[in-house]
Amino acid sequence: MIVVLLALGLLPLWYVALASGSSAGAISLGTETTPVAVNASAHAFAPTQRFLTSAPIEVGTTQAGVVTWVALLGLVAALVLSFRFIDRLGGRGTTDMARSGPTSISVPSFLVKEDRRILEYIWPPATRAGLLAIGALTWAAFVLTSLLIYEDLTLARTQFLGLYLGGLLLTLALIVVVYAAYFVPHISVIERREHATEHES
Repeated sequence: MIVVLLALGLLPLWYVALASGSSAGAISLGTETTPVAVNASAHAFAPTQRFLTSAPIEVGTTQAGVVTWVALLGLVAALVLSFRFIDRLGGRGTTDMARSGPTSISVPSFLVKEDRRILEYIWPPATRAGLLAIGALTWAAFVLTSLLIYEDLTLARTQFLGLYLGGLLLTLALIVVVYAAYFVPHISVIERREHATEHES
């Protein structure tokens, strides 16, 4: 229901924003102007060289707002899916409190006090698949970092820099998600709190 309400409110605004940047009145991104030519004989850089020929040359203010909204909604969806993946893989959604693990566990001292105790402790899977996933993602991060440095020191093509940097950030985020799902325990802590009441005389 919330998604439907957001769509009813945002889609008309997005249509107007996308259509306002086109000279012909149709929906398009950018002004479709020819980029400034770079003198390749003066240096070895080629920032305007690109692999995606249909990419917009310039994005206006209204189009940038739509792109920002879509990116934020995509980020929220990615976070929700990440937490669901961690809970499902770690068995946290279906685990009974009675079988939450052994009684002798090593936890930080601030988790267990006089009015605070551990209600649930679920051990992570810690399987070989998780170790292989961490290794593969670490290797991918190393390769993307090398490509990013090489591209920055040579041609410095904008699209390639964005591709390598975006892939690197996504890989690092996936490393955190996989590590949390496979190697981080789930701990639920219960605490007793007493709220004092004031009485007027």
